[in-house]
Amino acid sequence: MESPLLLARIEELSRVAHRHGSFDEPWRPLSSREFEVARCIAAGMTNGEIAGELAIAPKTASAHVGHILAKLGVSRRAEIATWVANIALPTTAPAKADPAVLSHR
Repeated sequence: MESPLLLARIEELSRVAHRHGSFDEPWRPLSSREFEVARCIAAGMTNGEIAGELAIAPKTASAHVGHILAKLGVSRRAEIATWVANIALPTTAPAKADPAVLSHR
């Protein structure tokens, strides 16, 4: 179930992306690493699984999740997954994926 607040936030972020010319980079406002983590979340991974997949410490994975939640203005991992789905990019999380390549698939 998609939250009206989340959908409004997604629309707002899309408008900001268009204004700033970053529509070719739909993972913005996230860093490329945060986007990798967001894709892992969308794939249903736990922080421990994300850490293993991306070769980072579990605390680092947790910190990235916190940053993603704050940047997207959401409070749950499910909302991150919905955001990833709404930008229509694959949710499987290859290690060290290059968002520039992913956005052109």
